[in-house]
Order: sequence, then C-alpha cells, then structure tokens
Amino acid sequence: MSAIMKLFVLLAVLVCISKAQMDRSGGSCLCSKISKGLDRRFKIKDIHIYQESNFCSKVEMVVTMTNDSKYCLDPAKKSVQKLIANIMTRKALATVGSVSTSTPESSTTERP
Repeated sequence: MSAIMKLFVLLAVLVCISKAQMDRSGGSCLCSKISKGLDRRFKIKDIHIYQESNFCSKVEMVVTMTNDSKYCLDPAKKSVQKLIANIMTRKALATVGSVSTSTPESSTTERP
C-alpha cells in the first residue's frame, strides 16, 4: 500500500473516532423532544427514568401509556414531580394494603 493511501486510511479512521466521541458526549439521548403533557384518555403503564451517562448528559424520563404511546417528560418540572410523588404514594399504599395482617389466633379452621 502506498504512503498516500495509508495517510487517507489514517485520516478516515481519525474522522470516525472523533465523530464517535462527539456522539457519546450528550449527543445520543433518547428524548429529542419533551412533551408538554400526557394524553389523559390512557393510563400510565410504565415509567423509565434514565440517569446521566456517557451517552446522554441529562436525566431523561420516558412514560409509556396503556396504548403504547411514549412521552418524554422534564423531571425538573413541578407537575412531573407531583405526578411521580402521586404514583409513589399510591404504590406505597397498595403495598401496605396487600400485606397480610392475619394472626394465628384470628384464623378460623374447622375441626373434624
């Protein structure tokens, strides 16, 4: 291989590496657009919160509705923080309500 060809290959590799480095520094976030609100006709099915990483330099919140539509929300907004607090409160109450509180004395069994 000639020296000029080696130089072009080396330059191409350097361009690819620099492009990859630029994409990793906050350029490949999941949320390119933040939604202003949720579609109230559908219930929330799932919430994923992605922390800052090498690939994205911000916290991202992706909400999936029961119709499988996905919304990106701004975790810094008060309305989003209230929504999360409300969901966490409901989940905590459901967990407390599902705990069995029966004691051996309160159980009734028939004797033969």
